[in-house]
Amino acid sequence: MPLEAIIIILLFIANALWIVGFYTACGYELGNPKSRMILYWLREYAERHLPYFYTKPICNCMPCMASLHGLWYWILPQFIEVNNWIVFVFGWILYTGALSGTMKLLSNKIDI
Repeated sequence: MPLEAIIIILLFIANALWIVGFYTACGYELGNPKSRMILYWLREYAERHLPYFYTKPICNCMPCMASLHGLWYWILPQFIEVNNWIVFVFGWILYTGALSGTMKLLSNKIDI
């Protein structure tokens, strides 16, 4: 297996774990102050000041978070090596789609 494929697989796994961790860290239950996680304030702020649709990629929907949170994991290694922006953009679309699907499967299997 080429080194680039191994790096992308490792980034994919790290990205999926980041999304699960960030989603969990932003969690809280309304009316239960003991359920607040460390980043609950971010979710609370987003829900107060943004339309619900725009809070999804930030912290409210794991499959939706792949579009925003996956961007950084895709840009970092690709920025240095990819000279063709078309390959970069289509690669990011494929990466985000695969990550979003994985997050949907995880969110259905894991009761978060």
